[in-house]
Amino acid sequence: MHKAARFILVQTTVLALCLVLIVLTCSGLTQGEIIALRALEHLGEPYVFGAEGPDRFDCSGLVMYCLAPEGYEFPVHSAELIGTDENYRYIGDPRQLLTGDIVCFDTIRDRDPSDHMGIYLGGNQFVHASSTGQVMVSALEDYYLEKFTGARRYVQVYCGLPNPVQVNRFIEETGIPAWIESLGIREWIERLGIPEWFRGLDIPGRFDAFKGKVIELWNSIFKRS
Repeated sequence: MHKAARFILVQTTVLALCLVLIVLTCSGLTQGEIIALRALEHLGEPYVFGAEGPDRFDCSGLVMYCLAPEGYEFPVHSAELIGTDENYRYIGDPRQLLTGDIVCFDTIRDRDPSDHMGIYLGGNQFVHASSTGQVMVSALEDYYLEKFTGARRYVQVYCGLPNPVQVNRFIEETGIPAWIESLGIREWIERLGIPEWFRGLDIPGRFDAFKGKVIELWNSIFKRS
């Protein structure tokens, strides 16, 4: 029975991964292209300072809204925070931009290098929520090229491989967890007493005891006189 359950779990995992790859292959779109298309769906919607969607945006609100389905969460609604996030690749040369890059601009000429932003489309075009009134497409030339301060590459622009958030969401939508639940594997594990056995190991307690011994040994060796 144990081998059978393990076989089912392995087969389920393989099936889920195959389905994810099939969906991505069929879509033929990179994550960068997906968020660019998502932004274009909001063309013409009004600019409202501080708005994060779904039918009105400011510049960083539009970027946050389009990145959210890919698993990105931002603790603060801030163009400066997004544009200066060193966890993601910085692109300073406009010729190296790829679809989905978050292009940043310094339109006020202050200490903040990123007070306006948009999503690069390719072909020297980007979509943004403009303070002039609405979500629109503009050319990265003349005014915006002069104000350009760089870009951040949040999404995977080279391939459509999913991130963990997308994989988990896809698996939930396919109903695989519910199917596994229907197999009764959890009840079988509980009948074997595995959870009680694992709790009986008292791993946290053993770790704390071990940590205490290490600290005690450290103090005994390096104790100040």
